[in-house]
Amino acid sequence: MKITLVLSVVWNGAVFAVTPMITTIGVRLLFSILFAMVFHLGVIGVAAAMCLDWCIRAVIFYLRFQSGTWKQYQLIELENETEDEE
Repeated sequence: MKITLVLSVVWNGAVFAVTPMITTIGVRLLFSILFAMVFHLGVIGVAAAMCLDWCIRAVIFYLRFQSGTWKQYQLIELENETEDEE
C-alpha cells in the first residue's frame, strides 16, 4: 500500500494525475461493485476489492515508473538554460 501511495503522489506532482485517478476509479469501483453486488460478499467484498486495487495499482505504477516516460517532462525551467540562451 505504501508504494502506491508514494507513486500516486509522484505522478500527481509530475503532471500524471490521470493515471492514479483512472486506476482508483476503474479498479476499486469496478471490483467493489463486482465483489459486493455480483458475488454477494458485502463489506468483505469491498475490503477485498481495496486490497486488489492496491496490488494492481502497485504493478501499474511500477511499470509506469520503469518505462521512464515521466523523465521527459520538465516543470521548472533551469537557470543554466536561460543564462546559456542570453
